[in-house]
Order: sequence, then C-alpha cells, then structure tokens
Amino acid sequence: MDVNQRVEWMRENSKETYEEAKQCMRTNYYGAKLVTEALLPLLQLSSSGKIVNVSSGFGLLRVSSANPKAFELEI
Repeated sequence: MDVNQRVEWMRENSKETYEEAKQCMRTNYYGAKLVTEALLPLLQLSSSGKIVNVSSGFGLLRVSSANPKAFELEI
C-alpha cells in the first residue's frame, strides 16, 4: 500500500469516536514525548544513551507545509 492508499483505507475503516481518538493521541504521541522528556537528563549523562521509538506504517502523521507544527495538538 502506498501512502495515499493507507490514508484512504483509514478513512473507510476508522470508526473511533472523537474521545477514542484523543485517548489514542494521549497514549501514542504524548506518551512517547513525555517519557522521552523524562529520560533525557539520564540519557545526557550516558555515553551511549539511545531512544528507540517503534511505530507501524499506519502511525504516519502528515504535516501541513502551511503549519509545520500542526501535529502538536493540545490534548
């Protein structure tokens, strides 16, 4: 599947409510962001610290060129 096919598949098959989508963003985006921020001081003290985030191909966020920070939602 190319990116456009994935987006179309998501439009046709996504049935979650707004509240479910908000919870998903809290977990998948803000969860990773907050854990990274919390561990950053320890990683900076380490000589070989690494952060590895894993996602599926469906975890793609598109960012508008008109607003490059559009994906930073207030949830």
